[in-house]
Amino acid sequence: MNIVLKNSLKNIIGKPFRTLLVTFTIFMCCLSALLSFDAGSLIPRILESFYGNMARADIMAYADGRDLTELPEGFPECDRLNISSNGEILHKDIDGEYAYVTTESLGIYGIDIQGAVDMEFLDPIELKEGEVYISYDLSEEFGYDIGDTLPVHDRAGEDVELTVVGIFPKDIKNSLLSGYSAVVNEETGDILSCGRRTADIVLIDIKDDSLIEEGKDLLKTQHPGINIADMFINETLMNVIMEFELVFYLLFAATVLLVIFVTSSICNRIVSERMSYIGTLRSLGMSAGRTAGILLLENVLYAIIGAVPATIIYTVLRNIVCDNFFNSETGFATLGFKIPSVSKVLIAGVIIFAIVMECLIPLRAILKALKTSIRDIIFDNRDTAYRFGRPSLIFGIIFAVIAVICVIFNSNMATAIICLLSSIGALALLFPRILKLVTLCIRKICNKTGNAAWDLAAVEAVSRKSTVGSGVLCATASAMCIVVVEIANLLFGITPGIPYNCDVVAECNEMMKYYSYVEDMEGVTDVEAIYYSAIYLKIDGSETSNLAFVYSLPDGGYKYYTEFEGLPESIPHDGIVLDTKYAKRNGIEVGDKVTFSLGLNSDDIIPVVHEFTVTDVVDGISDAGIETVIINHNDYIAFYQDRPKELLICAPDPDGITDTLKTYGKNSFASVNTATELERENDVQSAAVNAVIDLVIVIAIGMTAIGVISNLLIGFEGRKKECAVLLSTSMNKGKLSSILLREVFITAVTASSIGVVLGTFLLTIIADAFQNSEIFAMDVSVDYKRSLIFFVVLTLVFTGTVLFPIKNLKKMKISEQIKYE
Repeated sequence: MNIVLKNSLKNIIGKPFRTLLVTFTIFMCCLSALLSFDAGSLIPRILESFYGNMARADIMAYADGRDLTELPEGFPECDRLNISSNGEILHKDIDGEYAYVTTESLGIYGIDIQGAVDMEFLDPIELKEGEVYISYDLSEEFGYDIGDTLPVHDRAGEDVELTVVGIFPKDIKNSLLSGYSAVVNEETGDILSCGRRTADIVLIDIKDDSLIEEGKDLLKTQHPGINIADMFINETLMNVIMEFELVFYLLFAATVLLVIFVTSSICNRIVSERMSYIGTLRSLGMSAGRTAGILLLENVLYAIIGAVPATIIYTVLRNIVCDNFFNSETGFATLGFKIPSVSKVLIAGVIIFAIVMECLIPLRAILKALKTSIRDIIFDNRDTAYRFGRPSLIFGIIFAVIAVICVIFNSNMATAIICLLSSIGALALLFPRILKLVTLCIRKICNKTGNAAWDLAAVEAVSRKSTVGSGVLCATASAMCIVVVEIANLLFGITPGIPYNCDVVAECNEMMKYYSYVEDMEGVTDVEAIYYSAIYLKIDGSETSNLAFVYSLPDGGYKYYTEFEGLPESIPHDGIVLDTKYAKRNGIEVGDKVTFSLGLNSDDIIPVVHEFTVTDVVDGISDAGIETVIINHNDYIAFYQDRPKELLICAPDPDGITDTLKTYGKNSFASVNTATELERENDVQSAAVNAVIDLVIVIAIGMTAIGVISNLLIGFEGRKKECAVLLSTSMNKGKLSSILLREVFITAVTASSIGVVLGTFLLTIIADAFQNSEIFAMDVSVDYKRSLIFFVVLTLVFTGTVLFPIKNLKKMKISEQIKYE
């Protein structure tokens, strides 16, 4: 066994470039698998962690100041927890200032402690009248410790002193108990609310889960406009999550297909090189099974070398990204989430998958090699002729029919993935017959024109295993290259230039009245407020809603916001502007009256259902794949309140204004940056995204080219004697090289053209699936110029691979080949 292992290691080390290629393809496939099955499921796992740690309630209803103590008549049987909330303003000194302070809002929740424990909202604690438990953040930021006095005010403005008797842990999962918050018992809550025991927050656990929606409807009927949050992953959210995961699975399927087709050619070459080794083992009396095991051992080592580093690197990078994203100063940090680690079962499964795949891919070639007689191995007799089989035709037609059915009934990402897999399978099985039709056409033309060289090249192109195999690889890889690149674009996003023509951009947290001072600041020359909201857009009568943005257009148009082009100067009351493609897709024209639902969430808990008149349709306002609609400014304020998203500030000293706003208005702004800073960050992001996309293209084309080279070299090894005979009787090396070049060119042009056309078609299928998506609609406009460039590049690359066998042809000694024969 040691001898066998040493021999396998020697074979791996002896071909470092090929080892690097094989292990790299496995590495990329494993990364894709981990990304698909771990990152794709990370969001639902985080959501489950959030919902599972808040309480055992099904829903949480909350309303500013309104009493939700009494549930509607006929409400389903349930357990509930009433929470009375009171507020307090905390003041904090600014370093270096004596006249100004910053303010924070403190939420004080009066709760029945035993009821909160029963609802799993709190761990068991003891609270008496006048005592308070505070959050970790409040303790850290304002210096309160156990035993200290927390001065607050009741609703009448009278002073109330509370004694701090406990501090909630830093990593508490309950979002209401993080940030700046405090908990008191019901008696203390009564004191703060001046004797009014009301509940403006209610956690409800409905005993019959099938009645949850009915209960929500009753609450909304009795208390119009209240907010109701699900404490579980509802069906709509689950659909969004599943579609998000399917996008990753689509990338994984495309990557695996590409790896299989590329790796198979390399493994076939490895088996071809091991024929003498196989002959030696067989002649020494070793059984076919043990010989196959020895050959597969090398592939197992390839798989381990590629898969293990992939799992290590992914785990390290994942932890870094998750720590930066979820544990930085974001909303997730305040929730105290512990990001789930990578599943050990998944890691083991990916490694096992890599080993199994790397053993299955060359299995057919190994079994065929084992059936070769020892005599044929010794004399290097190889069957290089391609034979058309009936099974490939039957299965190819079956796959094609499945693909057609998926096209006809394409309704979601699942059918799009099935269509992708079946289409590529059909192409791989039916391409030889397509190539045969092409070569027949070429031969007919050659017979009429008397061009013997092209006629011979056409005959060889369809009759040689290596050339046909290279054609299959070229066609499938061409299609997959286009799909992989577009999906990479979708996943990593495209970073356009920043849409601002100003000096400072401030992201807002508060109502517009809180920012009235900005335009009066010294050095500020002009201010523009930008209003938009993320919504779920649905046309009246449609069953699906899509994630979208609704923008407000001020009278006279935008001054410093450059995201959109071709907008009207203003939009009248009840008017709406749509994207051209969205309008065309839904059969909407200018002047039509259309009822839209513009809900802030997928359940339309706060629905905005309104009839609009389509005043304009504009090109390119939904280029990012998320629909965009634009309405009148006053309509927007009426629907979504006077709450801007951004302030665009013009000032000759942007750095000074930025520092001032960060210092004195930091709690009312999510971020404040100069336009120069945003441009710099955007350039870095764009460079990173472009590098990823370029790397995907280079890897895809590079792996395919190397696979084609391997096929052609294997084919040339089997055709050496034939070439030697031709050179010794009727041709020189230049003429024979030109025949080989024509042969590969015919195959490359046929394969690249079919692959590019199929890949583009598959993108339209994927785009159609996104039209019914709960996430967003991806508009795919076929860029014929790009497709043409792709076709030319692939054709040149694949045709250029013939230089390797031509190089071997020029080195070949005719006398030695004939003498050997």
